[in-house]
Amino acid sequence: MLKENVVIKWVHRFGIDSLNDLLIHSSLQKENQEHISLIDEMHEENQEHTSLIDEVHEENQEQIKLDLSKTFENIEETKMESNGLETARSNEISSKKQNSNKINQYT
Repeated sequence: MLKENVVIKWVHRFGIDSLNDLLIHSSLQKENQEHISLIDEMHEENQEHTSLIDEVHEENQEQIKLDLSKTFENIEETKMESNGLETARSNEISSKKQNSNKINQYT
């Protein structure tokens, strides 16, 4: 009833054409609001996706750091083992030389 009174007063004051313009304008405004709300929802979803991507990226960076530190530890262990083997070989060669020198001295 209230709407009808408003419509009748509007038409009487501004004419029937202005009522059509008003109705078209209000329906367009509703559509625009719906589009804006959809865009806002998509924007929120994109922000959530971006946050998830950032989290995964951080986790990957941490994993890479861990893997690198393990690799460096393995390299250091290998170097130490290699140095130990070289020391043992040089000691063995030295003892062989000493033994051959002793043999040469006795003879």
